[in-house]
Amino acid sequence: MRLKKIIYVTRLTIPRKDPRSIQILKNCAALSGQNIEVFLYVKKNNFPNIDSLSRYYGIQASQGLHIETLPLLVRFSSTLIALFFCVKTILNKNGVIFYVRDFTLAERIIKLKWLHKINILAETHCTPLMYNNRLILANKAPTRRGKAESVEFVHKNSDGLICAFKETEEFLLNNNIQTPTVCAWFGTEPKVVFDYDFSSRKGIYYIGSFSKSHSPELFIEAMKYVKDESLILMGGYSEEKISSVKDYAKRAGVSDRVIFENYVPPAEVGNHLKQAKVAIALWAGLKLTDYFSHGLPIVACSNPGKGILRDNDNCILFQPKYPKSLADALNKIFNNPVLAKTLARNAYKTAQEYSWQKRAEKIVNFIENNIG
Repeated sequence: MRLKKIIYVTRLTIPRKDPRSIQILKNCAALSGQNIEVFLYVKKNNFPNIDSLSRYYGIQASQGLHIETLPLLVRFSSTLIALFFCVKTILNKNGVIFYVRDFTLAERIIKLKWLHKINILAETHCTPLMYNNRLILANKAPTRRGKAESVEFVHKNSDGLICAFKETEEFLLNNNIQTPTVCAWFGTEPKVVFDYDFSSRKGIYYIGSFSKSHSPELFIEAMKYVKDESLILMGGYSEEKISSVKDYAKRAGVSDRVIFENYVPPAEVGNHLKQAKVAIALWAGLKLTDYFSHGLPIVACSNPGKGILRDNDNCILFQPKYPKSLADALNKIFNNPVLAKTLARNAYKTAQEYSWQKRAEKIVNFIENNIG
């Protein structure tokens, strides 16, 4: 199909402090730069205009990007949202595609395809482990059954799938999912020049959630084995969780070397990372793109991250759940400035491979060659 318009459907209220809204906004901005009209629908938009939104998220707004608000009467029901778009697109179907990352919404829109007759592209960030756990939980806990069934239904019945991780694409192919699939990792925004200087940088930086799955306690435990360096934790989102992690640092006896910074808007993250000596990533997600973009030595877990994270090349990998493994990776960098700069330069080179523009081009090519 010749793609003319993308309707990206969400239930987001913006701004939000979670990475999902950042990824969606930057993805839509990049897609609109491909001479395509992109209409991003959100539950509520608290920005007065597109310029203020662009400044907050650090995106370059194009004339093709439109932020629309869902009508009040439909925004709290996935089924009503799906029906709203059936009516909305009744006279305009040529070259249009629905783009959805929300599995519940995607399922409702897919089930109404007989009515709206528009192809549906779903973006999945499930890893094989997450996929299996959802199905296992569905069999044991009725409260999770609906979510697991939605995940499987969308993977099998979308017209196309964008996989954020290579592991997911391989998992779906190996399990005979016939849906056309392409892997498109998160986009990066490389700095104009590489300027990492080991001697002038200070601190181990982590940016993101403090949830259990992101293991801030693991980082704090590792500090017992790392000397003369500080850990800077930025984000956390919840005051309750931040307080809990602060208490953990006190009990661990390293609170004097653990610094908590408030959440900063996405556009301001770079001002902090340009001071970092090393950065930590537990998942190969959005924060890793910031680390790559700013040319930093990175310590990271390898699951997921196939084809992106290369041990002793653009990062040092450590074993998840083992603080000593994380500390050993950090000390390996601190004790070798030459290695630190090599890792930083290779991280910066990796950012050139995965820009938002290249990601958008890949997605558009996939749609036009495999869907419709």
